[in-house]
Amino acid sequence: MGSENDLGRLLRQRGIAFLLDYIVTLVILAVILVLATYIKRHWPLFRTEEALLTPGFLAIGVRLLPATLLANFDGGLVTGLISAIGLLVTGGWIFYNWVYVYAHDRQSLGKYLIGLQVRRVDGVPMSYGVAIKRHLLGYPVSILLFGLGILPIVRDPRRQGWHDRLAGTMVESK
Repeated sequence: MGSENDLGRLLRQRGIAFLLDYIVTLVILAVILVLATYIKRHWPLFRTEEALLTPGFLAIGVRLLPATLLANFDGGLVTGLISAIGLLVTGGWIFYNWVYVYAHDRQSLGKYLIGLQVRRVDGVPMSYGVAIKRHLLGYPVSILLFGLGILPIVRDPRRQGWHDRLAGTMVESK
């Protein structure tokens, strides 16, 4: 009976940690896209007098950039640049949270908040290669195949999904 409670607790903890990581990732992307949409709807920014009277991003943009520079930009170009920067920032966060931090601390932000960590089955310290295998290869394969790669966590004695088996890792409580 105790092992079923432990299994349920571990599954909840892993699920919550996973959701926390994805929520933070999506919030970063959403903020950038909202900013791009806001600027596109209120373009052109080069009408300085009008922009200075409006609160928010427009007034900040007008104060930071010279009017002649703003007059030469198309709203679509600016929003495209902001969107590209947003994708780069989101990609950077994904690399940081799921590769860099795992290679050093064995846990993402979500796992840190929940109290879980990932360790290699063979006892060797985590590396960038293992983190990339686990997160950038293993998770997509596990999830894209209708989540079938996540299901073994319930039955496997070491609670490994396909992503864990691929990378030779397992999740444990701190």
